[in-house]
Amino acid sequence: MTENKLLPALCKLLNDSEADVRTRTLDSMIGWIHKISLDKINNVVYPSLKSLAQDSNNNVKVSLSKLLGIMSKHFGENITSNKL
Repeated sequence: MTENKLLPALCKLLNDSEADVRTRTLDSMIGWIHKISLDKINNVVYPSLKSLAQDSNNNVKVSLSKLLGIMSKHFGENITSNKL
């Protein structure tokens, strides 16, 4: 259910015009990102995260950094750095 219903909806929220929505979405992903398959991470999550690297809001950047740290621990630093 997480991969098929929740993940696409949350990835859409990462493109929301409100920085608070983007920040809270990233924060929520920290708790469950390790449950997502590497295939979904590569095809759904990483493309959504790439645009946030250039976000002008500092809170979004902090939350993105925290999420990437968790992802690096779970999926490996090489995979995370190569995708981004």
